[in-house]
Amino acid sequence: LHKESHQAMMAADFAWITSGTATLEAAYYGLSHILVYRLSAFSAFVLKRLTSYFDGEKSFAGLPNILLDKAVIPEILQNNLSVDSLMSETLGVLNDPIRKNEIKKQLRWIPKKLGQQGVSQRMADNLWRLWKL
Repeated sequence: LHKESHQAMMAADFAWITSGTATLEAAYYGLSHILVYRLSAFSAFVLKRLTSYFDGEKSFAGLPNILLDKAVIPEILQNNLSVDSLMSETLGVLNDPIRKNEIKKQLRWIPKKLGQQGVSQRMADNLWRLWKL
């Protein structure tokens, strides 16, 4: 399956991707994409109570945004995820070549960040900051 996802991402111009390592893989290949994800109501409730995840400007779900420490990949999460919001954001990226190219430009930093020594520690630190109580 890894080879198939690699080939699909290399052939694609754009994608909708759920949160997780798939967003990191897409970013690694320079694929412009939108992160879409909806937790169960209970999981969202627990996450909101235990973390500052839904609060703040730098509360990112996508690993590319966490690694780059800024909102490069659009994220449509929880109650914001609807057909209308997905289509609006998608058309916003696809119909704006400058925005799409800026996403691709920013994603070029992902392999460099992952390739530097100490990536595991940096990712752990970033995730800890995201999830800290």
